[in-house]
Amino acid sequence: MLLKVSASPYDRDVYPEADWVAFISSDAPALTERLLEHVPENIGVVFKVADDADRLLISARYATEQKACYLSYTGKRSVERDIDVAVTVAPGSAVLDIAEKQGHARNWLQALLDANEAFVCILGPEDEPQSLCFVFRNYGAVWEIGGVYTAENSRGRGFAGKVVRTALAELAKRNMLSRYQVSADNSASIRVAEKLGMQRFMTLTHHLRLPKALP
Repeated sequence: MLLKVSASPYDRDVYPEADWVAFISSDAPALTERLLEHVPENIGVVFKVADDADRLLISARYATEQKACYLSYTGKRSVERDIDVAVTVAPGSAVLDIAEKQGHARNWLQALLDANEAFVCILGPEDEPQSLCFVFRNYGAVWEIGGVYTAENSRGRGFAGKVVRTALAELAKRNMLSRYQVSADNSASIRVAEKLGMQRFMTLTHHLRLPKALP
């Protein structure tokens, strides 16, 4: 699948040198080769790949640089929520401000909350939360747990685990599937996933191919 970089605020900010994002996934090397024939030439492209065989074929065909690596986890359905954590679809301004500072557009999150396609888990007072995360529909029955935040003076006390555990429990109650994606260099978030017994199911890497220099 080819997607214009301009369609994603994240990709626009992180990959200004690229014009296209190419999601490559196949079950045979020959098919991957055929897919790569449809990737535009002489312009910047970010390849987002989850399979080692596809990564090898891309690196053999193009000069690319790996720019990011994300690990995706899913949770067990037997998790119990933390009684100290509130779940809401109507968070206050302070919560939305925190999400926006993390790079999650306020209007985007508010629209999902209004459509009942997101909720927020909050530990502590809403105007000055100790920790929080928000959860939103990714695709179909898959909901993403993101925006995990812990106030600086509350870190190292397991609060992030409390809000994520509550998010997992709420999704299990709704019969929804959870997805928790973290950067491979974010050791704190990885520890949260592992302590909660979440299972890793995908490693997604981003590879940037710069435009060819003009003669």
